[in-house]
Amino acid sequence: MSDIQRMVEGLGEQYLKWWKTTSDGKNIYGACPFHQEESEGAFYISTENGAFICHSCQARGSVYTFLKEIGAPKRLRKTVMDQIGPELVRNSKKREKIGKKDPLKDHMPIKESLLGIFDFCPKSLLEAGFSKKTLKEHEVGFDKEASRITFPIRSHEGVLMGVSGRTVVGENPRYKLYKAEDLKRFSDEYRNYDINKKNFLWRSHLVYPEVYRKKGERCQVIVVEGFKAAMWMVQNGYPLTVGLMGTYLSFMQQRLLQRLDAEILIFLDNKETAEEGVYKAGLELRKSNRVRVCVYPEWYDEGDQPDDVTKDDLTTIVNEAVSFTQWRIGYERTRPIKSRPLRTRPSA
Repeated sequence: MSDIQRMVEGLGEQYLKWWKTTSDGKNIYGACPFHQEESEGAFYISTENGAFICHSCQARGSVYTFLKEIGAPKRLRKTVMDQIGPELVRNSKKREKIGKKDPLKDHMPIKESLLGIFDFCPKSLLEAGFSKKTLKEHEVGFDKEASRITFPIRSHEGVLMGVSGRTVVGENPRYKLYKAEDLKRFSDEYRNYDINKKNFLWRSHLVYPEVYRKKGERCQVIVVEGFKAAMWMVQNGYPLTVGLMGTYLSFMQQRLLQRLDAEILIFLDNKETAEEGVYKAGLELRKSNRVRVCVYPEWYDEGDQPDDVTKDDLTTIVNEAVSFTQWRIGYERTRPIKSRPLRTRPSA
C-alpha cells in the first residue's frame, strides 16, 4: 500500500460517512462532507493522487484543498503534505511524460469473442420499453457472474475497446468500466488492460458513416449522457445520437464531434449538474459547429433522462431546441457568477 493510499483511507475514516474502497482500489467513496447526503453519496477521493470530486455538488480539488476546506489543523496539513509530497511529485512527472503521447495509442482492443460470453438479453431493459431489435443492434448483453447489463464501447472506427456494466442488484458504482481485474477472469492477456472512456463517444462508429454518407445534407447529431438515453433516441427515430458516458464533454469527445460537419443538439439529463455540462460543452462546440440545446417541458421532474420522455414529447423537444446563445443567456441570468463553471478546455 502506497503512502497516498494509506493517507486517503485515513481521511476517509476521519471525515467521511459510509466510506468504501472502489472495486479497482483506485478511489474511496462516501457521503460528501461539503453538503448533506443521506446515503453513500457520490464523493470520491483518488488513492493515487489524493484528488477529490463530488459528482453531486461538484466540489473538487487536491488533497491539500480538501484538508483546508474541511477545516483540518495546519499542523495536520503540513504533516500530510510532508509525508506524501515526494510521491505526488513522482506521480506528476510520470503523468506529464505519459500525457505527451497519443492518448489513443496505448488503448488495448478487446477480442470480439468476449461479447459472446455476455450474449444474454437483459429482461429489465425489455420491461423498460426497449425492443429486442434495439438491444441486439447495440450488442447489449448480460454478465451473469457480475449481475451487470453490458454495453460494448467501440472507437469511431468500430474497434471494440471496452465494456461497461450496469448493475441490476444495487451495487455501487451503478455503472462500472471493466478493467484488468474484471477481464482477467476471461483471459490472462488482459492483466494490463485499462481504458479511459472519455476518449470515446458511444455509438460514434454508427454515426460517423451516416453523417459522411449524407455529405452536403443538413445533419443533426444529438448528444446525450448515457447508453439508455442514446438507445431510446435511436429507437424513437433519431439514429444520429451519441453518448458521452457521463455529464461532461472531454477534449477527445469534443474533437470527435468537431470532425462531423453537423449541427449539434445537446440533450443531457434534467438536473442541475447537467446544466453545467451543457454550458461547458456549448462554449467549446460553438467554435466549430452550430449548437442547440434541448429543453425539457416543465412537467418533467428533476433527474429525468431522455429515456423517460415519451415519443411525442421527444419530437417536440428536438424540433423546438433553442440556440446555445439563447439558452446561455437564460442560464447566466439565473446563476451567480461564482457558481458558474470556469470556461476552460475540457481535459482529455
